[in-house]
Amino acid sequence: QIIYLFGGRGGQPLQEYRCGVYVELDVRKAAVGAPVYIGHAAIRLTDGTLVMLAPPNSAEALRTQEERDNFRGKEVVAEGVLHQTWSSDGATLMNPCFSPLLLVVTPELYELLSGQAPRTQTGARSS
Repeated sequence: QIIYLFGGRGGQPLQEYRCGVYVELDVRKAAVGAPVYIGHAAIRLTDGTLVMLAPPNSAEALRTQEERDNFRGKEVVAEGVLHQTWSSDGATLMNPCFSPLLLVVTPELYELLSGQAPRTQTGARSS
């Protein structure tokens, strides 16, 4: 189950959260050889779905080195407006992504801030 903090009309995206493992991404179109990480990140849900923390062509997509070092490979909670797909400047991202992303924190801090423990979800669709 997902917590809905507010909803839009006419099918507008909702602000919600996802729990998963923080992973860095190589977003090159034709990635060959060892991965190249320049700051893009996502959370991997329990079913394997990758939810991008921001559209890859946005400035917000380049996560700070401090954030990546603190969260890489760890369970996190990401909260923001979740889009099932993203189109911008003629490019379409087929992975779900947050835009805007409001926060990335540990599950413990999320519980402290929100007053409730985050629940694990599978898939990026609202339930």
